[in-house]
Amino acid sequence: MSAAHRITIVTGQLDVGGQERSLYLLVRSLDRRRFDIDVVSLTAGGHWADETRRLGVPVLELPRRHRWQAGRLLGLCRHLRARRSSLVYSLGFAANTYGRIAGRLAGVPHLVTGWRGLEASPLRFVMELLLARSTDRVVCNSAAVLQDVLSHYPIPRERAALIRNGVEVLSALDPDERAHARRELGARKDDVLVGSVARLAKAKNLGLFVRVAALVRSTRPDIRFVLVGGGPLRSILDQRITALGQDGGVRLMGERPDGRLLAASFDIFILTSHREGMPNAVLEAMAAGVPCVATAVGGCREVIVDGQTGYLAPAGDERAMAARILDLAGSSALRERLGEEGRKRALVEFSPERMAREHEELFQELLG
Repeated sequence: MSAAHRITIVTGQLDVGGQERSLYLLVRSLDRRRFDIDVVSLTAGGHWADETRRLGVPVLELPRRHRWQAGRLLGLCRHLRARRSSLVYSLGFAANTYGRIAGRLAGVPHLVTGWRGLEASPLRFVMELLLARSTDRVVCNSAAVLQDVLSHYPIPRERAALIRNGVEVLSALDPDERAHARRELGARKDDVLVGSVARLAKAKNLGLFVRVAALVRSTRPDIRFVLVGGGPLRSILDQRITALGQDGGVRLMGERPDGRLLAASFDIFILTSHREGMPNAVLEAMAAGVPCVATAVGGCREVIVDGQTGYLAPAGDERAMAARILDLAGSSALRERLGEEGRKRALVEFSPERMAREHEELFQELLG
């Protein structure tokens, strides 16, 4: 058998996050008899750095001291030369920039970038203008991201590829696990618990989350809301929760590495984003059998089949989202049906194995 192709994956960080979990699932699922994988993180540490090493995959950390740093670029270049990588696959704007520049300087034959969100900006346009011709493929994780990339950047269609994310299916929680998770979230056994797992950032439109909670609880004060995630808007959300009188009904849990486990104990999962590439949190909730209500933006429309595997609501429409939540809260049979259909869709259409296979086909096409 011929020697495995050496592939280096470059990422901005390996801390808790949807992109980072997706990278881990990809590395775990790739055929390492055919592909010799290592990972470079442009930030020190992180939950997924340790988990990736446990797979037996080397991880090089290049600590960040400033936003842009020549030392990291040179360190990456030296690593690629020493390793003699055949292909660099970078994920995210910073990694795409560092990875391609270092790859060119190191003489790496093939450069592939991964786009994971809707990222149009003048700076990104300039970088793509400079680097697009040396990029073999641009991998987009949703049709929405693919359309955005082709609309805003000088990337030929034949160099763009669509490979949707994969999601790990979480085993159903046993009654004790479910009860423990719900107690931690402040919910009693018979409460209807509505929750989300999201970074507390502008794109997630979490002001809508709080308004929807207030609207739902004006009709059903027994319904509890919980938000798992960290980010810069924590204090603002606390203020909005207090201003709407929802201190007892809306709980912010902060960032949690066990967010998927907590989400599996929800009765209903919601996502209020006003823009979204590929909603990993929705996929994970679906995989756990939790019915989802999400705004009809970006990749949400590719994940949820409205009325069959969950519900979609117009972006920013708190009344439409609240109405869907109340429908689900009022019928355990409806929650069970949509949850089961969503789980089936996640298993079939968004498996890590399918994601890995499509990446392997792309890598093999380039490497020969």
